[in-house]
Amino acid sequence: MDEAVGDVVLAATNLPLSMAERRVGSDGGVAYVWELEDGERVESMYFHVRADNYLPSPEAHLHPLPAEPVVCISSQTGCNVGCRFCATGLQPAKRNLTVDEIVGQVAMVRVDQAIPAIKVHFAGMGEPLMNYDAVVAAADRLLDSGLAARVTLVTTGIPELIRRLAHEPVDLGLYISLHATSDDRRTRLIPTNKKYPMHEVLAAAAEFARVRESKVRIAYLLLPGVNASLEDADDLAALIDPEIFHVQLLLWNPIEGLPFTRIQDDDAIAFCTRLHTLGIPAHVSRSVGREVEAACGQMATRPPTPRRLAMAQAAGPR
Repeated sequence: MDEAVGDVVLAATNLPLSMAERRVGSDGGVAYVWELEDGERVESMYFHVRADNYLPSPEAHLHPLPAEPVVCISSQTGCNVGCRFCATGLQPAKRNLTVDEIVGQVAMVRVDQAIPAIKVHFAGMGEPLMNYDAVVAAADRLLDSGLAARVTLVTTGIPELIRRLAHEPVDLGLYISLHATSDDRRTRLIPTNKKYPMHEVLAAAAEFARVRESKVRIAYLLLPGVNASLEDADDLAALIDPEIFHVQLLLWNPIEGLPFTRIQDDDAIAFCTRLHTLGIPAHVSRSVGREVEAACGQMATRPPTPRRLAMAQAAGPR
């Protein structure tokens, strides 16, 4: 056994979670369901970034993405943001995860995959900034122990906490889940936008980029009939500074009962091309883990609540 992996095996002992389920997809995505000591369950998803994870787009060679193993981990037992396009958002969070429960997901995936290094995304179940202290402490432990090579936090945005995060002595990357170009439309998709408006979130992210001297990525889920027209691309380009932000375009993963559709590849590439012509660096990310129901937006360990399902259904194309 590799010495580094052996160290991880030791780190993975006596953790407050156990593997309840493991599903492997033909695209290399592996879904993990973890049972916590109180009986709650959360998910993680492992995959390996490859060139074919991305749709061909103009200037893609100028923004190469490293080939590396990645694990998307959870920070809550559901999510109280309630994004209308997301299965996790249909499942309210019962509680935050502890530092040990967060770190344990990474340690156990590394043991299972027998790999010496991994990139960690806080992009599973939950809004990481709503579990701020535990997430920052877990990131620090993951990096300090060598369990993670890099750590990235994906958030819908809480401006004051993004600014606070910029000054933490922990090396974190940042993704902003934007998904719309106006506050009205974003609130329709992401209810917390009413409290934390889009322009305030972007301003905080720009401050994070300046303090950290690194780019912030904008995650933008393309939803036909909602936010995926070429005019929407023009509006998105007008919102963001290409010196600060890079756009990652996402394709929606079908979730039973929700009214959205997955964009055609050619339309996604056209959207990306329009951004490039307007000077915005961007790429289109294919989904990994769809067939094991653990791709972006698909993670859930409980049935949706009827109220949240009804609100999500009302947010579809008009």
